[in-house]
Amino acid sequence: MSVGSASSSAILTLRMKRTPPFTFAVILLVAALALVAWVLTDNGGRLQSQKPKTQDIPPEFAVDARPLNLARALAVWASSPETQDLAREAERVADHEVDLEFASALRRVSEVPPKPSAAAKGLEDRVRQMEIQIKKDQDHALELHQKAEKANDEEKANLEGESQLADSQLALDEDEIADAKGDLAREGGDVQSKVVHAREQHEARENAQVPLAYGEAMRKITAAPNSFRAHAQEWFLLRSALGQIRGAQQEALSTAARLSASHDNLEKQIQQEEAHKQTLTGDAALQVVHQLSGAQRSLSEFDKRVQDHQELSSIYGRWSDALQLQQLVA
Repeated sequence: MSVGSASSSAILTLRMKRTPPFTFAVILLVAALALVAWVLTDNGGRLQSQKPKTQDIPPEFAVDARPLNLARALAVWASSPETQDLAREAERVADHEVDLEFASALRRVSEVPPKPSAAAKGLEDRVRQMEIQIKKDQDHALELHQKAEKANDEEKANLEGESQLADSQLALDEDEIADAKGDLAREGGDVQSKVVHAREQHEARENAQVPLAYGEAMRKITAAPNSFRAHAQEWFLLRSALGQIRGAQQEALSTAARLSASHDNLEKQIQQEEAHKQTLTGDAALQVVHQLSGAQRSLSEFDKRVQDHQELSSIYGRWSDALQLQQLVA
């Protein structure tokens, strides 16, 4: 055998020895990917909790409905009687938290309305003047209607003409004030009305709320019962559910910590104002007393909201434990 032939044979042998492990690894990778795709076929993706819609309201008065939206979004993972009870409890506590925040925002905005800008102040004055004028126009239009009904034939035609003219003027004034109120809203004025409107929208959504589809995501197992594929699908679904429940638990804990810090900061401010109040007399002292009274109510509201988020965290913790047990037997 020539040297060249021997060298070629050695190289070929070396390649043959190296190729099988590499090929085997590729086959394993492809098989694994195919298995995951097969198992997860038709399974739902991760649900994303709804982010609060932006409200044209100053941040200190805006209400975040995320806890309630999140609790309802997670209901699709509650497939057992135990987790369904936990899902209902989470919805109840989250609904209470959102109601508390609306009540707090409305109280604070009524007690200490935010100072409007110069443009908003001018629009507020304009709206008030137009409301006075509209009341006068309404009274005048009503008076003409009544006169026209009682008038004789000779006067009736003239009075009906004046009545129609008064109605047209009233409609024009109403269009004008609607435009002024729109301008005021864009300028950031009338925050209290915006908070009230936000609460009304929230209540309307609550009244239109359809029953929650408990466990819907867990019903997406398409494989034959008790098959390997069915068990694998269930395991992956429970894994997704566990990740989202734990995320909700962490969010509740973070919110509770943030509200607790706000409570502590406000408590320090109250202590400082209490000391400052001792140096005041008359109207100045009375004003501080009113401010302190509102601040004390805010402290109480913070306490209740912290308790709600701590309770939500506990509920999600128990839900997480239940899912882990389900995953072990899946």
